[in-house]
Amino acid sequence: PDEVVAASEEETVDSGPTVSEWLDTYIKTLDIRTTTKKDYYSMRKRFIDNPHESLPKIAKLKISDITTEHVEDLKMGMKELGFSHKTVNGMKNLLSSSFKYAIVRDLLQVNVFSLIKGVKATKKLPAFLQEEELNNLLKCAVGNPIEAFVNVLAMTGMRRGEARGLSWEDINFEKGLINIGKQIHEGHGTMEPIAPKTDSSYRTVEVDPELHIFTLLKTLKDNRRFELGDKDIETELIFSYPDGRAFGQKYLYQHLEEILDKVSFNKSESVGFHTLRHTFITLMLAQGEDVKKVSRWVGHANVKITYDIYAHAIRGEGKKASTKFGTKAYSGVSEVAN
Repeated sequence: PDEVVAASEEETVDSGPTVSEWLDTYIKTLDIRTTTKKDYYSMRKRFIDNPHESLPKIAKLKISDITTEHVEDLKMGMKELGFSHKTVNGMKNLLSSSFKYAIVRDLLQVNVFSLIKGVKATKKLPAFLQEEELNNLLKCAVGNPIEAFVNVLAMTGMRRGEARGLSWEDINFEKGLINIGKQIHEGHGTMEPIAPKTDSSYRTVEVDPELHIFTLLKTLKDNRRFELGDKDIETELIFSYPDGRAFGQKYLYQHLEEILDKVSFNKSESVGFHTLRHTFITLMLAQGEDVKKVSRWVGHANVKITYDIYAHAIRGEGKKASTKFGTKAYSGVSEVAN
């Protein structure tokens, strides 16, 4: 009898999956893009299976043994290591979703990850260039191998991966239209075009066909045709090596550094390709363009994102708020004064 009890207790202790095992099981059940699954597996490996020494070791712990203290230690440990609120909350949310699924499967009673709040975002204005700085950068890009690439980003506000995914068939030179329907992101483990970031990322950008950007693209296309003879290049990537492969990240940043070495303005913050996107949005809003239109042009999932990030640049908002407030505050004051 004693042996039976001991065996039963041992079975109870050993029952249930570990955190690492359960994450693996949960991720496999998800009907999501392969690239997103890879991201999840990468997160599991980095923060659970092979964590930094300052992070809690929970990979081999049973999911039923995880406490709110483990959750707090993981959250604060990642934050102290300098990871962004998106990364910290992304890891916490993945674990929380997996624990919620464990409850559905009758493996847990409580989702401890849902009991702890995530990390709040630190409000920081996106770095952008002033008009004269953008002008200076574009002048310094003349003749550089990625001149056209830089101009496309600067004049459309599209994401770097979206520009890398452009094919010649996406450009309508006569009407000044650029169709965005794919992207290239090396972080997803492939150099082949894949689906854009969100549904709202599928869009057509209107650009004045007389702008210099189209002169650059036409020259690029003519040179490409000359290199390949009679070959149809419409489906080929615009920003690619002679063999058709997309420009690599290292290649792009190497030439961006060449451009930045020439600029005359003081780079108080690091300038990258995404800075051109922030610059486009900020300057468009600052010159009075409708926020809904700008939000749609750059592929934001909703206009709230544009408002939240770029409220500082939306011209006229301060005056409208002042008028509304002042009208109420000064109601009847002029009569009393008279």
